[in-house]
Amino acid sequence: MNPEALQRFVALRRHFTVVHHLPGRIRLRVDAGFLAAAGQAERAAVTQLLEAVDGIDAVRVNALAASVVVQYDTHRLAPAHWETLLNGSDQAAAALLQQLVRQTD
Repeated sequence: MNPEALQRFVALRRHFTVVHHLPGRIRLRVDAGFLAAAGQAERAAVTQLLEAVDGIDAVRVNALAASVVVQYDTHRLAPAHWETLLNGSDQAAAALLQQLVRQTD
């Protein structure tokens, strides 16, 4: 993952909170109005950032519900990684994301 995309993820992750999480599927709430204000290009960027992670199988953005549903393979992306990716320090999240993306290269 290039440094710009990595920085974008670290900046965007503060807009997400976990609504529901079962191993293999996580629903994230997006700050009110973020997706609507972001426009189609930014929604596509969020999807691309998440899909670049090894183990993420599908990403569905619902702008009307202000949510993102991510389906993932628990053998490649541990459920516990979500805590670090979303709530860990910027350095910890960036390091884990870099490791997860590197696995696909």
